[in-house]
Amino acid sequence: PEKALEYYKNSLALQQDIFTVWQQVFFIQSDLKKYDDLITDTEVAKELFPNQAIVYFFNGLAYQQKENSEKAIKAYEKGVKMSASLPSLQSQMFSNLGEVYNDIKDYKTSDLNFDKSLEIEPNNQYVLNNYSYYLSLREEKLDLAKKMSAKSLVLSPDNPTYLDTYAWVLYKAKEYGRNKVYFQANANLIEKPQIA
Repeated sequence: PEKALEYYKNSLALQQDIFTVWQQVFFIQSDLKKYDDLITDTEVAKELFPNQAIVYFFNGLAYQQKENSEKAIKAYEKGVKMSASLPSLQSQMFSNLGEVYNDIKDYKTSDLNFDKSLEIEPNNQYVLNNYSYYLSLREEKLDLAKKMSAKSLVLSPDNPTYLDTYAWVLYKAKEYGRNKVYFQANANLIEKPQIA
C-alpha cells in the first residue's frame, strides 16, 4: 500500500483531474491511518471536485479520527446532502454523524442520525450494534437497544462483539440470568480454534 500510495501521489503531481486516482489515495490513507495526509488531500480535492460526496466522507472521517468534531460534522453534513443517489454511502455518513454527536454528548442528534442510517439500511449490523451499545451505556430506550442488538445477532450469530453487546444490554436491562448465557457464549466463541 505504501508503494501504491507513492505512485498515486506521483500521478496526481502530474495530473490532478482524474478523480479515481484521488479515491485510491483516500482509501489507502484511511487504511494506513494517515489522517493528517487525508485531511490535507481531501481539502484539496474539495476544491477540485466540490460535488463528490466521497470526498466529504473521507474528510469527515479524518477529522473524526483526529477528534475534531466540529469539522467532522461539517464535512459529513455536506456529504449527506450530496449522497442521495448513493444510499450506502449516505447511510454510513449518518452513522458516522451518530458516532460524532455521541462523542460530544449530543445524544438526541446522535440518535436521530443513527435512526436515519437505519432507515436507509435497516440490516446494517454495525449500526445496529453500536447504536444499541450507546443506548445501553446511557441506560435509555433499553427495549429498543435489546431489539437492535438481537437483530445484529440474528444477522451475524457468531460475531463476538455483537454477543458481548447483547449480553451488556441484557445486564443493563437487569436480565441477569439471560446475560450470563450470552457472556458465556461469547467466551466459548473466542476460545474456539481458528480453522485455516
